[in-house]
Amino acid sequence: MENMAPAFIAFKVAVLVGFCSHFVAEDYRRFRDGQAIAAVLAGELGSIMMSLPGLRPSLVEMKVMLDRVSCR
Repeated sequence: MENMAPAFIAFKVAVLVGFCSHFVAEDYRRFRDGQAIAAVLAGELGSIMMSLPGLRPSLVEMKVMLDRVSCR
């Protein structure tokens, strides 16, 4: 029984380290996923902001074209 104590302690420590490392790895994966989602959103918002100045002239031109078509 005396010789089993160190082996039992080593087993418990190995299981505990594996358990904790799983949670640390999962936390890091979620952090990476969050960064990727933030980068995608920033890119999308940046492209939308770049296109806003040309939106109004395009809409006005579309209205003029529709008015011409509906008057015929």
